[in-house]
Amino acid sequence: MAKVSACAALGLDTAEMRHEIQRARTRAGVGDTAGAVAALAAVEARAQALGTLHRQASETLQETAQRIEEARAGGVDVRGFLEGFARAREAFTHADFGEALAIASRVRADLEEL
Repeated sequence: MAKVSACAALGLDTAEMRHEIQRARTRAGVGDTAGAVAALAAVEARAQALGTLHRQASETLQETAQRIEEARAGGVDVRGFLEGFARAREAFTHADFGEALAIASRVRADLEEL
């Protein structure tokens, strides 16, 4: 449950995970220990995956912002890159970390082609 708490500390929506934890506790309470352990393990795995995706998207957004600034300092017109970056930030803000990661990665790859 520590990973769920870590996700909550990042401001991520953990309501569904917490509901699953309550269901696992109920299972344990009626003697279904194996089911409870399996459910808790699934919740922890989902929380870890979400935390990892959040971190990857955040790092990619930071790297992309740095590359945009470097390109701007080099005299490159970065308006198109900024539009893509804004879409990635918007996706990140709406907790669509996979989409944010994909968009930011494309923008970064396009910048590297310069």
